[in-house]
Amino acid sequence: MKAFISAHSKKKWGKTKIRSALSGKRIDGELIKKYLDEIEEGDYDDQIKVLLQKKWKSMRTGSPKEKKTRLIRFLLSKGFEMGKVMTVLKELEL
Repeated sequence: MKAFISAHSKKKWGKTKIRSALSGKRIDGELIKKYLDEIEEGDYDDQIKVLLQKKWKSMRTGSPKEKKTRLIRFLLSKGFEMGKVMTVLKELEL
């Protein structure tokens, strides 16, 4: 399971999406939480920042507010938590 979490984290999956995938495999929730807590927060935040910046540069049209909304939806679909996404957005001032 640790290998699954590591591999999918490198695929740019957020904790929510990983948790959902493991729950679908009928793995105990406490065990999932234990291994997800081992993901370093600094690396996790950096992963969100990289995805945000890359996606922001690829967006051509729309007002800044529309772009921000699309960024949030994009990251939520990748399985990142709303609180984390908003925190990193504020840090980057996008």
